[in-house]
Amino acid sequence: MKILSELLVTEVTYVDTLKNVVGVYLNPMREAKVLSETELREIFSNIEVILAFHNDHFLPAVTYAISRPEMAVGSVFLHHSAHFRLYSTYTNNHEVSVKTLSSVASRRAASCFIQSARQDVTQIGQVSLDGHLLTPVQRLPRYRMLLTDLLNNTPPDHSDHEPLFAALKDLNAIIFEVNEKKRAFENHSQLRRLQASISGSAAIPLVAPHRTLRLVDSFCLQSFTKLSTRKSGPAACKRVTDGYTYRYLLFNDILLQCSVAANKDLKLSRVYKFDTCFPTANVIHANELRVVGSDM
Repeated sequence: MKILSELLVTEVTYVDTLKNVVGVYLNPMREAKVLSETELREIFSNIEVILAFHNDHFLPAVTYAISRPEMAVGSVFLHHSAHFRLYSTYTNNHEVSVKTLSSVASRRAASCFIQSARQDVTQIGQVSLDGHLLTPVQRLPRYRMLLTDLLNNTPPDHSDHEPLFAALKDLNAIIFEVNEKKRAFENHSQLRRLQASISGSAAIPLVAPHRTLRLVDSFCLQSFTKLSTRKSGPAACKRVTDGYTYRYLLFNDILLQCSVAANKDLKLSRVYKFDTCFPTANVIHANELRVVGSDM
């Protein structure tokens, strides 16, 4: 079957790519001490563990399954599905990998080493290192596409139809889990950066599992007072002050009001805590934010 052939060919190519990244870049860099262990870990993450899984276990199992009359590929995916969670660590780290690689590439020794390795076209080809490092991020969605095609082209009475269905279900759940962990990781990193950038925010720890940032924008805070009237209808409002522009950070459970210094640094001015939890906090009108509470 063409789909099985594509699965095997792409798996062989994928393992070769991982071997090249480890053998042409990672190991020689480690031996030559071109980069520190911390930098190598930030760039390559757990790619050696992923390579070991695919080269020593998954590829041999897929190759054997395809060679058998029953071609039980679904069973292979089911048996190894837990190992696909290895990709969560790699996916979470990918943004750090890109930044670190870009940073070290500005250093002459590292840049020359990377360019020299890329010239070895017999092993690594013309794809850049950052291109190869993106490949593992794309692998699980590729498996999902192949399993979906394979399931759609497998007769319901085939012995592997039920394992394929279960394997695809497991894979979808793992991809969702990986994506959710990535979103949580990115949110956590963003909160830590905000905590470090806002003066006076240490007293209000921003990093919390439930907290997410919804909006960052500048608004002019103005004071109004009601004018009593004997006529029917709503009371009129009169502006008391021209207002002061603050930087507001709207989270799902709190609102930070920050003053902006001349050098654009932020200083925490006030914290508004919501008495009720909102599923999502949104700004309805552009440049207009209304907060109503007993402490206003």
